[in-house]
Amino acid sequence: MGLLKRGSTRLVDTFTFASGARQTITIQVPARFIKRLWLMLRGTLTKSAVTVPGTVHTDGPANLVQVVELLVDGRTRKFGSGPAFYRVAQRYDQTIGVNDGLNSGAAGVDAFEALIPLLFEAPSAVSPVDTLLDGRFIKNITLNITWGTTASLIVGNTSTLALSGVTLDVYVEDTEPFPTAAPFWTFLEVETTFAGVVTSANTRLIVPFTPGAIMRALQVRAIDGSDVSDAIINTINLRLNGEEVPLNALEDDFVQARSRHEFGTDFTAEGYYHLELTEAGRVATTGLGAKLEGQAINGIDLILDTTVGVGATSIVVHTVEHVPPEGSVTAGAGAR
Repeated sequence: MGLLKRGSTRLVDTFTFASGARQTITIQVPARFIKRLWLMLRGTLTKSAVTVPGTVHTDGPANLVQVVELLVDGRTRKFGSGPAFYRVAQRYDQTIGVNDGLNSGAAGVDAFEALIPLLFEAPSAVSPVDTLLDGRFIKNITLNITWGTTASLIVGNTSTLALSGVTLDVYVEDTEPFPTAAPFWTFLEVETTFAGVVTSANTRLIVPFTPGAIMRALQVRAIDGSDVSDAIINTINLRLNGEEVPLNALEDDFVQARSRHEFGTDFTAEGYYHLELTEAGRVATTGLGAKLEGQAINGIDLILDTTVGVGATSIVVHTVEHVPPEGSVTAGAGAR
């Protein structure tokens, strides 16, 4: 890409907390390449004295941002929970990040914060999937946020909880346009919730995919009632096109431990499993569906050994894909 291009990071808008509400902003797009959006959450949680102290939600303050949806010219490009985007960025940025400040037990006042990145420039990728949002052609970016409630922060607490001064600042990080040989691909993230998970050695989840895209990673999280849990998924199998088995009989703790080695971080949240499907820096040639030897994606299944939880049990699959420019995607089975 030649010399380093001049970048900028600036505040573009702010959401103000309203319990359980869905809010919308429209982001003004300059003629620049957008690398990331940063969502900076700040606020204060006040707790009265408690009989049962409860526990801080595994996803911490980020869980207050229950749903993030970003549309470009009316088409969804990012859809998922705030913690899901935070943890995808954890993996690729190889950092714990900022998501702290909450305590449970005694009465008190907690100032909390979380920084949730939305990635548009594909980390550690090579052409053709060096993905950016191209500000020269995009006319409209819409960002929708659905807030949680105090129950999103503390699980099982019997005290009175109150939130104050909660805001979500939206920062855009971009760079000057530069000559390109071909249009950029799209760094697409969408998640699907599979409810009603039961105890079974063969729980089958049919994973949605985009025909013609490269599947870079799957983030799987297991939910037991109000929080994520390591006790739901015992082993993971991933089946491609009904027969090829890229991942076979992986025990859940192994998946988490391997992820720490692959990305160099020493933290994997309970109940989260990151399945990286590409070699480092070789997304375009090694990603699932990169059409090596003519093998495109026609179907993706997760076959899991699962145990039903104490509460309502569900599994959420957050897909990370690189989608080719408009006009080059072909139809296929199992598409979104």
